[in-house]
Amino acid sequence: MIYIFNEIIFKKRKLFIIFSIFLIAILSISTISFVSAANITISPTTSGGLLTAIDTAKNGDTIYLENGVYTGEDNIELRIDKNITLRGKGKNVVIDAQNKYTYFFQMIKKDSANKNIPVSVNLINLKIINFKGDVIDNCGNLKVNNCIFANNKIDGAIIANYKGSNSEIANSVFTKNTFNSVNDEGGVAIYNDNVANLSLIKSNFTNFKCTGDSFGVAIQSFGTSNILINKCNFKNTGKGTTISSWGKKANIQVKNSNFINDTVSINNIAGFFHISKSTFKKNKLVSIINYMKMKISGSTFSKCAGFDGILDNGGSLNISSSFFKNNKGTFDGAITNTGTMNIRSSKFSGNTATNCGGAITNMGTMSIKNSKFSGNSAKKYAGAICNGKVNNSGILKVINTKFTNNIVGKTYKSIYNDKESKITITKVKITPREGTKVKK
Repeated sequence: MIYIFNEIIFKKRKLFIIFSIFLIAILSISTISFVSAANITISPTTSGGLLTAIDTAKNGDTIYLENGVYTGEDNIELRIDKNITLRGKGKNVVIDAQNKYTYFFQMIKKDSANKNIPVSVNLINLKIINFKGDVIDNCGNLKVNNCIFANNKIDGAIIANYKGSNSEIANSVFTKNTFNSVNDEGGVAIYNDNVANLSLIKSNFTNFKCTGDSFGVAIQSFGTSNILINKCNFKNTGKGTTISSWGKKANIQVKNSNFINDTVSINNIAGFFHISKSTFKKNKLVSIINYMKMKISGSTFSKCAGFDGILDNGGSLNISSSFFKNNKGTFDGAITNTGTMNIRSSKFSGNTATNCGGAITNMGTMSIKNSKFSGNSAKKYAGAICNGKVNNSGILKVINTKFTNNIVGKTYKSIYNDKESKITITKVKITPREGTKVKK
């Protein structure tokens, strides 16, 4: 009987020991998880500021910033060498350089061979103001959400994405920034280096200023950059170029975006652009310059001004299901083509040119199909399409297209073909008949 009782006690002790070991293991796992993703909260009066918080933080930590203005050496010109999140807790968390400091932070981590090790930084709910250089240097993976960049005086870039980096910017605003001229070059809002990827979603770029000879740029791309721009607004971006590409292998997609009252909206020196479901309105000099490859679909160009057209193509360009209306060119009208262009299922209405080709002047190779031209006008040659000019011949094919009420001076004339140029017209309807006088 005593033996059985001792055996029962032994089994209970064994079960208790096993349960205790299991409980300690669970608590250990919980403690490790907590330590690896801790939260640190600071205020503008916290001793050591962001500098100490970042030094203290471990990989995966979040630093919460209470409402207020963060300034001075403890909060600016920082080096980040770990994966962290900087998150504003309120609606008025401000990083203010007071026009004294060049940059907010640099993402730099090196191995023993001095090679870059990418780190990841997330910025959420911050206002970043009054800097005067490269505000953020991204050499890793940067995510920006619901942030404002304002009143910075830039001779570098607000965000500089360097080789091999990735950045995602969403729900953010770049406004009232000034771009200064340094060595005849202006600053940029976002600089994208070779082999850098950028995703820009639901963000606004507005009211830029340029000093001296500076020509600021909202987005500048080099090399083999991959860029996605979706649901963004670019308005009053100054006397520079809104988006500029210099990389032959750059791939840039622009979707559902608006370009309003810019000087030059897109300048494609090298690369491939696909622009879809976007609006270009009241731009001052030229909406698009293309010297490489571009595709435009489902987009609208209205009330824009230009010299050689509001769209100047010297590369390869395909346009489909787009609308050009009430644009005005000082020399040519809506489009000037010296490259190769295909136009499908598009409309041209109310465009004017003070010289020739109210809608289009072609001095390259062009094909137009299933489109409509109405109410376009020019002072010389043709109200709708001028094919070729002096010393510049064109090759034009027009298929299944309608021309209505296109005027030169006081005469209805839709198409002009220079004697050195070639034109093929199939299933084309022109009303009124070419040469008919316009009735008062």
